[in-house]
Amino acid sequence: MKPPGTSFSPDDVMRVRQQDAVWLFEIAGVEWGGYHEPREVWYPYRTWKTPPTAERITRTKEAALADRRAFPLCRMCSELHQRGQMHSRDVCQGCAEQFLGVVH
Repeated sequence: MKPPGTSFSPDDVMRVRQQDAVWLFEIAGVEWGGYHEPREVWYPYRTWKTPPTAERITRTKEAALADRRAFPLCRMCSELHQRGQMHSRDVCQGCAEQFLGVVH
């Protein structure tokens, strides 16, 4: 479920997985191969040497949502977005199209 103030459901864009002897907390972003070629990419956000507890995962999710490098905030719609969904540092692609006349 998408919480207020986000353009995504956190459960869809955050994951924990084990790789070798490390546990990774990753967030999904979008990379563009062209104007109409988005693809999902996963970025490491935190790592742990031991399996994280549910409480630690919850705290890390909250920290990631508060981190504007991980989830930028659009000044026009006031929603958090994934990396790669911003037209500029502080305007999302949707608002750029709707309010600034940008054509993607």
